[in-house]
Amino acid sequence: MTSQGAVAIRREEPRDADAVRRVNELAFGEPTEANLVRALTAAGAPTLSLVAEKDRYVVGHILFSPVTIETPAGQVTAIGLAPMAVLPDQQRKGIGARLVQGPRRAQTARP
Repeated sequence: MTSQGAVAIRREEPRDADAVRRVNELAFGEPTEANLVRALTAAGAPTLSLVAEKDRYVVGHILFSPVTIETPAGQVTAIGLAPMAVLPDQQRKGIGARLVQGPRRAQTARP
């Protein structure tokens, strides 16, 4: 993998499962987060799962899932962001920030 390629953010596809697991294991140095991603995905829980792709390799991953927050006024449903992972050799290059921002949409010209 080269360090010069552009990073694309896109929705995770089924073919990305092994790469997503690898990114999470390497980013966190253990399988706990990767196991969480696999369990949430198997349960159909994710609201949105994105990958960062560089030179046709998955170098980052972010998962958004529903969460329930207990408050004094009752339960509040929200979307939680966790985990977010970037390969160690690709960290501190803005890839995590790009994952949080999500895919860029084409801008349309206004008349």
